[in-house]
Amino acid sequence: MIVCRGAVARSQGAKQVLVTGAPAGRLEMAARMGVDATLDIGEVSAVEDRIAWIRDFTAGRGADVVIQAATNAAVPEGLAMLRDGGRFVSVGVGGRAEISVPALPGEMTMYTVRSGEPRHWLQAIDFLSSRADEYPFEEMISARYGLDGVNEAMSAMANFSVVKAAIYPNGDPPKS
Repeated sequence: MIVCRGAVARSQGAKQVLVTGAPAGRLEMAARMGVDATLDIGEVSAVEDRIAWIRDFTAGRGADVVIQAATNAAVPEGLAMLRDGGRFVSVGVGGRAEISVPALPGEMTMYTVRSGEPRHWLQAIDFLSSRADEYPFEEMISARYGLDGVNEAMSAMANFSVVKAAIYPNGDPPKS
C-alpha cells in the first residue's frame, strides 16, 4: 500500500521518501501521506529513466532503502535503485524475476516478507490511530461495498479504479 508507506517511512526517520508506481490516483494519495516525490511508471516506461530519477534525487548514490511491493518482476529494477550498502525489502508478492548477480549492489541487506502475522495488523491499527491528526488516512478509502459487493470491490482494486475499498460484512456501507 504505497499510500501509507510514506507516513510509515517518515515516522521511522526517513528524510526523503520517493515512490515509483501507478496509477495517478494512488500517487496523488501517496503525496498526501508524506511522500516527497512520485514518478508515474505509466508515463515513464523506460526502466533506465526510472532508475535515473532515483539517482537524481540521491546525488547519484541510489536509495538507502527500497521497498518493493508490486510484483517480483519489479525486484531487478528496485535493486538497481539501491545504493551500495543499502537495504532492500520485498513484500508478499508473486511472480518470477531473474536477477543478475553481477548487477547486485555491493554489501546490501535483503529482506523478504511473504505474509504478515496477526501482530502486524495490530501494529498497523495502532500506527493509524496514533497519527490520525497528521495524515488523512480515511481518504484512502475511495469506495465502500456491502458483503454482496466483495467481487466488485476486488475487481476495482485489481484494476486500480479505487485506491482502497472497504467491505462492510454486516450490510450496506454507510452513506458518505
